[in-house]
Amino acid sequence: SDLPIVDDRSFDAIQRVKLYIDSHYSDDISIDHVAESLNMSVSYMAHSFKNLIGYSPGQYIIRRRIGEAQTLLSLTDNSITQVSSLVGYDNSNYFSTIFSKMVRLSPKQYRQYCVDSGNSDIGTTPELLTPKGILDPKK
Repeated sequence: SDLPIVDDRSFDAIQRVKLYIDSHYSDDISIDHVAESLNMSVSYMAHSFKNLIGYSPGQYIIRRRIGEAQTLLSLTDNSITQVSSLVGYDNSNYFSTIFSKMVRLSPKQYRQYCVDSGNSDIGTTPELLTPKGILDPKK
């Protein structure tokens, strides 16, 4: 297996970080806020998280938000501005820019793709949210 070796303390800490982000991604949260809320140093949290998950906590927040946006765009009639706000972005133009970079389609194009393909269940792509399949709550 190519998964990193992580001690139990780090694994538990990162699981807490991941659960915290999963519960608060739609809030206005920063890495400093997450670390403070969980009583961890930012450097320990960031290093351990990247070691285990494969990317930084900040990247995870973005991926979590965009994954949720994919689900909302494919399953609801909410406007792009509403979706943007629901997943934690105050600025829908910024949201559209981030979404387009990550998904390679604009939010509008993504929604149309879901409609055209007749598949409203393409939502969150597992590789986008959990590239190593670690700590995936669906498993």
